Amino acid sequence: MQEDRETRGAAAKEPARERSAGRPRHCWEIVRQIPGLHFNCEECYAYFVQQDCWTLWALRRPGFKPCCQKKGDCTECVVLNERMRPLVPEQIEIERKAPIRPTPTSAKRVCSYLQLYQGNEEVEGDNKNAAVARALQVRNADLRCRLRGVHLDMSYVNDVCVSRHVEECVFLDVERPEVRVRELPMAKQVGQPSVKRPLDKSVGTLPETGDSKSAVSNSTKPGR
Repeated sequence: MQEDRETRGAAAKEPARERSAGRPRHCWEIVRQIPGLHFNCEECYAYFVQQDCWTLWALRRPGFKPCCQKKGDCTECVVLNERMRPLVPEQIEIERKAPIRPTPTSAKRVCSYLQLYQGNEEVEGDNKNAAVARALQVRNADLRCRLRGVHLDMSYVNDVCVSRHVEECVFLDVERPEVRVRELPMAKQVGQPSVKRPLDKSVGTLPETGDSKSAVSNSTKPGR
């Protein structure tokens, strides 16, 4: 069993500015550091699946975002602005991005978007494939999809996420939000193109479609 290396490049790579900052990264951590903000992280779906809220519903229309800050446009959210900290000639932009669909293969592989958690820690690195294999044997594991921010049913993981048919996953059909900081056009100097600085390629989601509901474990999906 091999890792799906074709989509491995979609995993998050933080800019050096973020890595060295040594400050809270996730929305439920940041919101507690800003005085005067109302929040209910323990009741939030983003906190439940441990994914930043803007990676889950930044593409949803205003009024369809279960956001504690009640912002229709995530670029105006004080929490995201604190996370990104754009400079004076920069602005936050949210783009639509389709997941990378791997090419068909005859070898069994592990989808790069599959996440395995042990306790509160995600299993990563060279030991991930072996840990996934053990988890599937004991059939008692916390398996999630990085694309959709959902807990996955064990049978779906066996049939799609760890199989020869990773490219057939229904979650690969849904666009995700990608947050970037871009230099404002008026601030560009002559001969110097604007530079995109990605935050995370931890992918977000749109509301579930009928095709994708079968992949979500009914025993772990919250009522929100």
